[in-house]
Amino acid sequence: DAGRSSDALLCFEHVVKLDPCHGEAAYKAGYLLHELRRFEEALIQLNRSAELQPDHAPTLYLRALVLKRFDRLDEALADNMRAIELDPTNYDTYGNIGNIWQARGQHEEALSWYEHSLEIRPDVAKTMTNRAVSLAELCRFDEAMAAYQRSIIVEANQNIATLNLALLRRLSGDFLAGWRGREARFAIPGLAAVYPKGSTKRWLGAEAAAGKTIIVCAEPFVGPHD
Repeated sequence: DAGRSSDALLCFEHVVKLDPCHGEAAYKAGYLLHELRRFEEALIQLNRSAELQPDHAPTLYLRALVLKRFDRLDEALADNMRAIELDPTNYDTYGNIGNIWQARGQHEEALSWYEHSLEIRPDVAKTMTNRAVSLAELCRFDEAMAAYQRSIIVEANQNIATLNLALLRRLSGDFLAGWRGREARFAIPGLAAVYPKGSTKRWLGAEAAAGKTIIVCAEPFVGPHD
């Protein structure tokens, strides 16, 4: 609660060493390791927690997230389905199942799970954005654009949603809004890093280019975002 996650992690790991049957400490250690993106270590602790408390829905939910990162989709799906049996009110679990079906390229199935999630909690921007991705993959572009727009209204400064919406605008022929929205890519850390660093400002077409030099770089591939 004090924001000292590393210190808390040491405490929980020490509890597990002193009492290997302390399932709650194993879960909390796994939770903090996941937050710190130390996924292999997180999986060890979450496996321990699941063994000690097999009906603990938060453990199964969190372990599913880690398993998906390792592309162990069948196992992640099984954990999510069991978590829903134990806690059918957790909207995030439904969304995570949608993400698994989306990763498999089964977007109709993904949509049904996103919609289940939004029935429980209709104001989650992340779920709206993921639903929009599947709508776009199914070529339901108008619905996808509406879903992105709704997501951005619910939660501002969503750079991935803004970027994806811009792509659809360009695809539909709205190039002015599409190119403007495309600038959101520079606010996405993993994507902005691939562009060469320049000492001058970006040219967006407003200023005259006569007598000036414009450096053009290749557009990077924008892959899926989890």
